[in-house]
Amino acid sequence: MLGRKKQVRQAGGLAGGLAGGLARSGRGSQSKMLADAIALEMAQAQVVFEQLIALEAAYDARLGALYADDGIVIERTMDQGVVRRTREIPVARYRAALEASLAFSKKARERSFHSHILADHQGPGWVTVRSMRRSSQARQPAPYEVMLRREPDGEWRIARETATLLL
Repeated sequence: MLGRKKQVRQAGGLAGGLAGGLARSGRGSQSKMLADAIALEMAQAQVVFEQLIALEAAYDARLGALYADDGIVIERTMDQGVVRRTREIPVARYRAALEASLAFSKKARERSFHSHILADHQGPGWVTVRSMRRSSQARQPAPYEVMLRREPDGEWRIARETATLLL
């Protein structure tokens, strides 16, 4: 599951550069197809990440549908660079609590803002998207990560989400 790091907004340019280098080595058409496939997967994963942000901002419970049935949500609390607590929540349990959680967030007028969004193509059907997420209730931005995978039905879903709270 190792891959080349790519900034989402530059995925096409990086993939094109990869294809150009391989074309000079005589493997141009195969490398172009590979680069195009990677660029397509990166773009599809970015769409799901954008849906995640939009549904979260709208406090919409359809957010739960973006997660794979066997997925996991990891909540991590860090204090001065040291992990103080990690909690793993199966998606089934997360979905059950999601509506109440979104209602609470809406009432508290919580908002999240993502910056420094980077995507990493992990391999066929796997993309990790990382960002710095700043909550309107938090003092500072914190690392946020979702690992997306292409499901057998062709849809991209979140297989793992890791949200960090910095104290």
